[in-house]
Amino acid sequence: WLMRLCQGVICVSKQMKLDLQKKIHGYSHFYICNNMLSFDKEKLPKEFIPLSHPIRLIYIGRLSPEKGILDFIEVFNRLKNKDQFTLTILGDGLQRNLVVEKLQTYQLKNVNYLGNVKDPSLYLKEADLLVMPSHTEGLPMTLIESLASSVPVLSNEVGAIAELVTTH
Repeated sequence: WLMRLCQGVICVSKQMKLDLQKKIHGYSHFYICNNMLSFDKEKLPKEFIPLSHPIRLIYIGRLSPEKGILDFIEVFNRLKNKDQFTLTILGDGLQRNLVVEKLQTYQLKNVNYLGNVKDPSLYLKEADLLVMPSHTEGLPMTLIESLASSVPVLSNEVGAIAELVTTH
């Protein structure tokens, strides 16, 4: 009923529009507001070439179930060659204690949890790869900042991520 009073719904991605169309039957005024930042795709890396050894991974975001950080820590722990990587985790949230507990349980010495930091872009610039294991997303600012900094992204294809990240 409320939707009938609205002139339209602005979506941040094609996926969001499709999801809303499925949920709100009979309403057809959905508009996509594309990302206003433009990237020079020619300057973005064509292939992943790590800048360092070990390869520096970074996670920047809220520590909550939908962001998938606990799942990523599980996968990271199972890597046979995990000594070839470092992982820096920036952020805070509901799962903070679980993240710290999991890191202690697995004794992951090459994982550094820093919590909230004043300027995450300083850490992003030093990373070889941003990991974004989200189960659900809209249009994440961290992704935009990573692409603008020419830092490659490892992510799930959820929300608007697939519209900005190309698969190689």
